Amino acid sequence: MNKLLVLDSSTIISMASSCLLWVFKELKSVSGVRFFITPSVKFETIDNAVNKKRWMLEALRVKMLLNEGVFELNESKEIDSMCSDIMKYSNSIFFRGGEPIHIIHKGECEILALSKIIGAEVIGVDEKTTRLLIEDYKALWSILENKLHTKISFHEQNYKAFMDMIGKKYIIRSTEIVGSAFQQGILQKRVRGYPKERDVIEASLWALKFSGCAISENEIKRYVSKI
Repeated sequence: MNKLLVLDSSTIISMASSCLLWVFKELKSVSGVRFFITPSVKFETIDNAVNKKRWMLEALRVKMLLNEGVFELNESKEIDSMCSDIMKYSNSIFFRGGEPIHIIHKGECEILALSKIIGAEVIGVDEKTTRLLIEDYKALWSILENKLHTKISFHEQNYKAFMDMIGKKYIIRSTEIVGSAFQQGILQKRVRGYPKERDVIEASLWALKFSGCAISENEIKRYVSKI
């Protein structure tokens, strides 16, 4: 796993809802990876969530990781200035009837900006739209047309400007983070004596899917079949 990883709130929420937040601490200890969050991610996963009974416990657990230094909050002033340009281009790539379609929100924008600032090539995003925009814009284009039942136009120059601005990026999900923990023997330590190790990773992947991670059933089956 890359040593610098910027996390979106979607990835943290999936891990928290699946009772897998402890994996971040173990990975940091074992592999030395550093996990960064932005002000918007902190607001969504801690400041706002702690005031809602449904998410209060998860928010307190996330805050504990922040207090312990497992998560590192970066509040660089450069984030806002760069975010403004990223929002400008990313939300002017797809058009419906001449009107731009809003694709990226502030939280995703901030993690893209921060990753560029600190030189992190890997970002953790469980939400599908941002990942497809970067990895497979044609697939996103098709999804938008099917969802909106209309023809969507694509602005190639704005897309190129967006990609040039954020630089080379690799997107991983909470499932890849947990997969890395499994490969390093971290997950297995929590269930010593359990006869089938593959059940541990399969159960974790399904938990993450049901917690909001954009992973398909076929992807889970393919991953488990390789173990």
